[in-house]
Amino acid sequence: MARANQSERKCFTFLWVLQNADFCWQEQKERIESPSFVVEELEGTKWKLWLYPRGILTEDVALFLIRDEDTTGAEYVKTEYDLAFLDSDNKVLKSIDKVEVSFHKDHRLMGHPTVMQSNEFDDGMPKFMSNEAITVRCRIWKCVGEFSDNMICRSCNRIYVEGTVSVWRIKNFSSLDTGKECIHEIKSMRTGEHLMSLKLLPCKLNSAPFQCDITPRKHAIKSCKIGFVPLVASGQLGFILEGFYKFDVPGKTQKFVKHPSFKGRLMEDKHLFLPNGVLSLLCICKFCYGVVMEEDISTSGIDVDKIIQQHNFVSKDNPCSASSSGFDDLRKSLKVIKTPASDDLRSSVISASTQLRNDFAPEDGICSSSHDSKSQEDKIFPRIAKKDCLNLIRDFGFMWLQHIHSDIKLRTSGGTYPAHKCVLSARSSVFKAIFSNYPRENDCLVIKDVDGDTVWNMLMYIYSGFIVELDWDIAFGLYEAAAKYKLLALRDVCSSYLKKHLCLDNAFETCLLGAQYADDDLKDFVHDFISRRTGSWRNRFRKVVKRFRRGSSARSNSASSLNEERSVVHKNALIEDFKAMLDCSIYSDIKLRTSGGTYPAHKCVLSARSQVFKSILSNHSRESDCLDIEDLDGDTVCRMLRYIYSDEPGELGWDSATGLYAAGNKYEFQFLKNVCSSYLEEHLCKSKVHETLQLLQLHPDKDLEYFVMDFVTRNIGDYNPQECSQMFLDVVKLMGSDPDDSELQNLLRTFKE
Repeated sequence: MARANQSERKCFTFLWVLQNADFCWQEQKERIESPSFVVEELEGTKWKLWLYPRGILTEDVALFLIRDEDTTGAEYVKTEYDLAFLDSDNKVLKSIDKVEVSFHKDHRLMGHPTVMQSNEFDDGMPKFMSNEAITVRCRIWKCVGEFSDNMICRSCNRIYVEGTVSVWRIKNFSSLDTGKECIHEIKSMRTGEHLMSLKLLPCKLNSAPFQCDITPRKHAIKSCKIGFVPLVASGQLGFILEGFYKFDVPGKTQKFVKHPSFKGRLMEDKHLFLPNGVLSLLCICKFCYGVVMEEDISTSGIDVDKIIQQHNFVSKDNPCSASSSGFDDLRKSLKVIKTPASDDLRSSVISASTQLRNDFAPEDGICSSSHDSKSQEDKIFPRIAKKDCLNLIRDFGFMWLQHIHSDIKLRTSGGTYPAHKCVLSARSSVFKAIFSNYPRENDCLVIKDVDGDTVWNMLMYIYSGFIVELDWDIAFGLYEAAAKYKLLALRDVCSSYLKKHLCLDNAFETCLLGAQYADDDLKDFVHDFISRRTGSWRNRFRKVVKRFRRGSSARSNSASSLNEERSVVHKNALIEDFKAMLDCSIYSDIKLRTSGGTYPAHKCVLSARSQVFKSILSNHSRESDCLDIEDLDGDTVCRMLRYIYSDEPGELGWDSATGLYAAGNKYEFQFLKNVCSSYLEEHLCKSKVHETLQLLQLHPDKDLEYFVMDFVTRNIGDYNPQECSQMFLDVVKLMGSDPDDSELQNLLRTFKE
């Protein structure tokens, strides 16, 4: 009877939403796993879903319910379940009938999912996507009895996607069949890193399709969506060309081929699409790096309208800073040139633009530029509290502000600023080259061409990745410093500010700045700005530009290598640079010596990250460059150093977790200790209790102690008398009592009996 009324039986429902599912990069037989979920009324068993976007036996999507590896519940658990794909309104798109299956405690013993577990749907992924997401529902029923109530568990993951928007200006487009190469570099709007190169393949005939070679520069790119929208001189959007590409081989070039009469369509309306022979393509790109993240990712937007404004479609005074009226006019006139299915194309463009605006944001923080170090600690670093890697960035910032073990001073006409050779060398290849030939006994580096305020602002960026609130003078000075010391992302931020605030009064000095540091992008921007002015202004401008053409003796020789590929910076690059500082032992001044080896490090970093290390090193002999670590093995010290320099504990196992727990307790790394404690709690089992109690005797932790006691109490029936006696003695020692006490000995004998 109960089986007859399935719709009335109470069940456990798991809803899993995968955002950006259209970026799935997996090949056939490759999967994405959902987060694990626990069904308490099924003996506390743990479960998850396996999604094969491109199937296993065929290319149709496949979905499995899997019993996750756990230590609870019976060897086999028998249950009924069904699976379904839902739309954005939670209506069923397609489902499979309910099945009854026995799941083993360790799914690995089952090998590949069996036919009974294999639930293949007869369609590909696009069939089940709604608003670029896939929603999966799994309902579980008991085979014997039923759940006390209907229960729902919801989880959401997002495939991380980075978006960029840029304008590709193709000069003399109509005559590109001469064989001239036309290349456009796509760069991260977040870090400045090169992501992809686009190479236009000339259309020899008006009926030829639009063809473009797509080459990923970042090997981590797994898939991408790219769209091209021809911009019209009036500020309107033309038709859109778009495609999706997977990169199975890192860096492999693929061809973008769309629209069979692309060139002919443009040539029909040359006055609209090719003003002065220049084609302007709005390039909307999204990149997937193969990372699946928990939901609540902090993102915000790219302003597509603003980028369009920067390329001739804005108010006349400043192409990067439109008046409100010009901005409104652009919005009102934004429409698609009528082509087949143009309404759908228009909605695609608007959808892409809106999605990009909602997905991405700059990560640069803003802070004050006062030089009082104590007030700076209060003003700057609390702002980092909501960021990842808080402890790492905060500690490195304090290391700079408090001059902890500083070994170099940057001297300017406006003051002297203590710093650290290891950090400067890790963050700037120019500083690294300077210090490689610098006398060890000299603790001062004279900075002649950068003022004191700019040096202070530059140091704050180097140590924390944060940038002061900019005005014209600050941005101009920081641009010079960033270009000189190859802090390329900082240079780009300052360049963007200068472009945004460009006017006739500062155009010449900005052009000189771009010429001095071989920044063609900045020079071209100023050139375009001036070229729209009166003839007398253009003539004066040409005289200035002529002095700084390529090969001119007026050009700075030291700027010739500034066109190198930009590295990843800001938060992620900060961590990578600090890791490199450890891996390459850049200006190491202390070695941690264990029985298993010797590990170079830096006093300033150890002291900034740990008060215990700070106290030890403050009394350490200057003549000795070794610090003996007797109670930690080499692997633990190596892992601890990795955490100190990156805030990342790394992948844990039981032995590494116990070792790092001891290190975290000894050197007061509370976060590291908490991470290891959580791992020990999650993986605690009968055979590990004795070892854990011994660990707690040396490194007390009340929370972990309570957890172990509770585990022992719940599982006391699983221990034999000898094991109980040993555990009793461990608990007595942990409580600080004397195990030889006569009363306790009598209690132990009674306990054994």
